[in-house]
Amino acid sequence: MPPTSRGLLVYSPAVRDVLRRYRDKADLNAWGYPLQQAGQMRRVLARLVRCRTGELGSAQFCCRGCGTSRLVPAPCGNRHCAGCSFVRSDNWKDDVMGWNVQCEYQHLVFTLPHLLNPWLRTYTRDLYNLLIRSVRDLLLTVHKKHFGCQPGVLLTLHTWGQRMKQHVHVHVILTGGGLSLDGQKWIPVDHQAPQLTRESLAAEFKKMFLRRLREQGKRWLASQKDDANATARVAELLEALEKKTWMVNN
Repeated sequence: MPPTSRGLLVYSPAVRDVLRRYRDKADLNAWGYPLQQAGQMRRVLARLVRCRTGELGSAQFCCRGCGTSRLVPAPCGNRHCAGCSFVRSDNWKDDVMGWNVQCEYQHLVFTLPHLLNPWLRTYTRDLYNLLIRSVRDLLLTVHKKHFGCQPGVLLTLHTWGQRMKQHVHVHVILTGGGLSLDGQKWIPVDHQAPQLTRESLAAEFKKMFLRRLREQGKRWLASQKDDANATARVAELLEALEKKTWMVNN
């Protein structure tokens, strides 16, 4: 509870406190999440609100020298917990900083059209994997084909925007060049090259993602043989995505 400028203490609620107060008001099914996924989310929320409360158990530590003991409530250990994931996030940041290559870098953001949001709630793992692999393969392919090198690429998936609405996108840190295909030298690449403009990357990203989505759609249809409308819905989705302008920002 940090002091204010007047010396008064202001209560700053932890994430756990906010979830404890409001999680029961979240109607996950009404938001379009399938029953199985909504159940998984409720189990995660239930674990987060019990983190370091003693409800998950406790450990007692005792000093052999002075005999002082301390009872420490057990953490939840869930990766979605801000408290439990802090150390791992901090270690990850240090590891990434240790990879620093002395070259220029470019920041790119690949965003999926919101038309896919309902499908992302149903086929979450499939579409997230499809997004990340498409972005990675696109950048590696462009550099191999046009510049004869393999760049360094760091990708981070974000599923929500700043306004806490579903907004699935991938942030990319891309090196300004890469190792030659024989691994013997560094080849610098100008980020202003025509193949790396936002318009060019967006067009290629759209083409690659939709090609793979069509193949994925065939597998979805194979698993929904009893749904007579599934084929029409998938075809309608693909047609709408083809007409949509896709976004890549830098």
